[in-house]
Amino acid sequence: GISFHSDLLGAARALFGDGSGIVAIIGTGSNSCLYENGRIVSNIRPGGFILGDEGSGAALGKALLADLVKGMLPEEIKADFDRIYGLDYPTIVRKVYREPAASAFLASFAPFLMERMTHPYVRTLVSDCMEAFVKRSLARYGAEAKVGVVGSLGCACEDILREVAAPYGLEFVKFVKSPIEELVRYHGI
Repeated sequence: GISFHSDLLGAARALFGDGSGIVAIIGTGSNSCLYENGRIVSNIRPGGFILGDEGSGAALGKALLADLVKGMLPEEIKADFDRIYGLDYPTIVRKVYREPAASAFLASFAPFLMERMTHPYVRTLVSDCMEAFVKRSLARYGAEAKVGVVGSLGCACEDILREVAAPYGLEFVKFVKSPIEELVRYHGI
């Protein structure tokens, strides 16, 4: 759709101006494109939080809740989660499957994970989600291009992204929380 395109184009211009690179948006959802000489030349569809959006806040929340409902969270993580959110199984299922804004609900757990990045379980969960994004999107552009990231979640996961992308030969050159300032510079406003 047009909004995805304008988000992508805005991110691309903020990262690379009229240059070239692989653009990664990592926030509530995720998206990417190959940008060459100021134009988007390829876009692997994001797929949304059910079919894709790997690496996104929604994907992280989905992985966390999937482990929670299956009884796979480490005890200390589960205790923290229960104390903070107090969600029971029927509530989780209702919010994910029956209420609007399921993606935002899932992404709302990303800060919980970011605050616990030193825990091996959390680090592995986040690593796995980011690697899925690298493997299923970024590495598929087949370009020896530099990668730029837009989004506060992407910025928070900079070290993990660099780590999981290294075997794919991807080099991250820029991390921008919000593209607005860079866009103002690009447009000379």
